Amino acid sequence: MNVLLKALREDFALKDLGDLHYFLGIEVEKKPSGDLLLTQRKYAKDILTRMGMLKCKPVSTPMIVIHSGLRIVPGIEA
Repeated sequence: MNVLLKALREDFALKDLGDLHYFLGIEVEKKPSGDLLLTQRKYAKDILTRMGMLKCKPVSTPMIVIHSGLRIVPGIEA
């Protein structure tokens, strides 16, 4: 990572803003294991709030899961 940052600093003015928490509608949470949890929980909640649907009941939506190298972590809910 340091090599990448060094190379980027040669061409761009960079500023270290610390750990990433939220970017382009994606929340980033670093787990103690070092894994990163990426969610759109805040984005979805903001949309539901804006549309006056925050207190609506959830409905299960079936979908086909295609394995793409990502893993689903049991117990993580929106």
